[in-house]
Amino acid sequence: MTLRVLTYLAPSIPLGLFELVVERLRRVLGVRATLRAEARHSGPPPDIPDPFSADEADLAFLCSPSFAWLSGMRPSPIELVPAAPVFLEPRTAGRPVYFSDVIVHRGVAPTSFEELRGRRWAYNDRCSLSGYFNLLARLRVLGEDRHFLRTARRSGSHLRSVELTARGEVDGAAVDSNVLALLRCRDPL
Repeated sequence: MTLRVLTYLAPSIPLGLFELVVERLRRVLGVRATLRAEARHSGPPPDIPDPFSADEADLAFLCSPSFAWLSGMRPSPIELVPAAPVFLEPRTAGRPVYFSDVIVHRGVAPTSFEELRGRRWAYNDRCSLSGYFNLLARLRVLGEDRHFLRTARRSGSHLRSVELTARGEVDGAAVDSNVLALLRCRDPL
């Protein structure tokens, strides 16, 4: 038997983390295991065949909107494995959670989210809770829609959203707090 593992969360979360998990699974389960990374989305989008129904994966790391979509299918091709990493980030309080951190270019100095009206925004992809759906939820709370922003540009990853913001190609983005924490470890701001 070969356990086929797929991650949608690299490169924003380092591939090495998933390699360690797969190696541990190999040893504990006594099976062969492969790891594949899909970097175009943070989970399988609803408009393409999912890797479980297509018999291409046995286990996957993906963002929660894709999990919700796959869980809603009848019959559902997935089952939740109740395990998740706990990152060393003070706000997690030892829980397996993450947050959407809003970042802005140095030349932008908002004191509230509302002051981002008319700005250029980057989001990683439409399957992301932290980069996309939390933005939409915040806009709904404000009684706004996507027209609140001048532009919303798909970057392809949280890392790319950070790059675009740092270079001033966009004014801001919402990124996974764990990704931002890992970036700060590598390159303190």
